Amino acid sequence: MAYCYPPDPNTRKPRFTPPAKSCDTHFHVFGPPEVFPFLSTHEYTPPAAPLEHYRKMLAVIGIERAVVVQPSVHGLDNSATLDAIKNSHGNFRKSTFGCPQKRNPAAQASHLAAGPLG
Repeated sequence: MAYCYPPDPNTRKPRFTPPAKSCDTHFHVFGPPEVFPFLSTHEYTPPAAPLEHYRKMLAVIGIERAVVVQPSVHGLDNSATLDAIKNSHGNFRKSTFGCPQKRNPAAQASHLAAGPLG
């Protein structure tokens, strides 16, 4: 099984100031696996990359908004992605995939309320 290297924990402030309302258009939240487990059939094992680590990086580089992309290791379980949206103070949106046959009305309402992009 493939292993992925973790993000660089030593984020440095950029030499320029990003424009107001700048947006990171693609990031993933991985786990933590004890809270948001990976699929048993996942093809690679990413290190845990919880929301708290990502938010610290955003603070250093000066970006306010972001789009969370559903990682394949979580399969159709959007819990980690939805948790990131819920805890973003309105600054994150998401791009996810799902199986319409498995959606229940409460999950679909949550999906739409969180501002899906695709």
